[in-house]
Amino acid sequence: MKAGYAFYLAVAAAALSGAQGDSGCSGNVATDSQDDVNQIAGCSSYSGNVEIAESHLPTLVFGNLKSFDGDLLIKNNAQLATVEFPKLQKFSGRLTFQNNTRLHSINVDQLTEVNAFHAIVNPSLSALSFPKGLDNMDTFQILDSSIAKLDGLAFSKINNFDLYANHNLTDIALKSLTQVGGYISIVNNNENAAVSLPKLKSIAQNATFANLQDLDLSGLESVDSDLSFHDNGFKNFTVKNLAKIKQSLSINNNGDLESFSFDALEDIGGNLLVVNNTEIASFDGFPALVQVKGSIDIRGSFKEAKFDSLKKVEGGFTVRSTESVDCKSLQGAYGKGTTAGKWDCKEKTDESEVTSSNTTKGSGSNSAAPAMGPSSWTSAFVGGLSLVVAGLHSYL
Repeated sequence: MKAGYAFYLAVAAAALSGAQGDSGCSGNVATDSQDDVNQIAGCSSYSGNVEIAESHLPTLVFGNLKSFDGDLLIKNNAQLATVEFPKLQKFSGRLTFQNNTRLHSINVDQLTEVNAFHAIVNPSLSALSFPKGLDNMDTFQILDSSIAKLDGLAFSKINNFDLYANHNLTDIALKSLTQVGGYISIVNNNENAAVSLPKLKSIAQNATFANLQDLDLSGLESVDSDLSFHDNGFKNFTVKNLAKIKQSLSINNNGDLESFSFDALEDIGGNLLVVNNTEIASFDGFPALVQVKGSIDIRGSFKEAKFDSLKKVEGGFTVRSTESVDCKSLQGAYGKGTTAGKWDCKEKTDESEVTSSNTTKGSGSNSAAPAMGPSSWTSAFVGGLSLVVAGLHSYL
């Protein structure tokens, strides 16, 4: 009888302990307390949305945590220098580090799966890698850090990818990436930054590549929105397999660019803008282009311009060059019968006329929108982040 009673007591105690463990390893928490962090860190699995903000903690160590189901926001911790997840393998929500000015190291050595990873305005952050290989994720964004290289980005598909203002970042290689389901933006990182995307075939939304020294898009076949190259330092680039851009193509302000080629591009669904690339002497980078559903605006210091296959421009056609260019021959080739809108060609123009375009970027001649500059990208990015953070607060 005593033995049976003791057995039932043991079972009850185990059940109570499990219930307490479960309650301590789930729930929505907003804290600056080491005690709360310790409780989460003691769980092997946690479910809920957690915000750790405005603390004076120098280190966060989640020693036992292997999986996290929810969102974790670590922000505005002025003394925080390191964050450790030594066992974390799977993170099903959004993992966000925001405005931790002294944070220099994030250890996620075992992590292979995260829905969304955001590191926003952590200017001291220099140590971040994924040695096990991130092979499953939706969104990856790093804004304003000191990271010099990103290792372990092994995913073949991603929705959104954004690198902005990481002043030490020079090596950006996504060797396995084949598909971007949303947007990709790589802008204003180190002036010597090189981007390698050799297997990337399709991009569903906007693609922006700026302030780069080298770029490999050798496998790209389709872009379903806008494609933009601007303020880069490379002398030439080739996109061999891209056949169609559903919206606009912009190649602007690339001061060292001498030549480019889109060998297979036949169809542009919006506008074509090639502006202020002053080292291009001969404009012949679209040998297969048949139609542009918006307008064409080319401005620079070229002496020759040709489109070997062009049959139809639904908008206008603007040519500006600081050099001598044969406007009469160009109009005969691409004016009436090819261009439905206004034909406007001027040679030996003032430099002020080749540094900007009156043509706006959009999906067609009647659906234009202003092109975004660097300040607009930052505002849009931070605005998007605010929505993410607001969404997390709504859970707490």
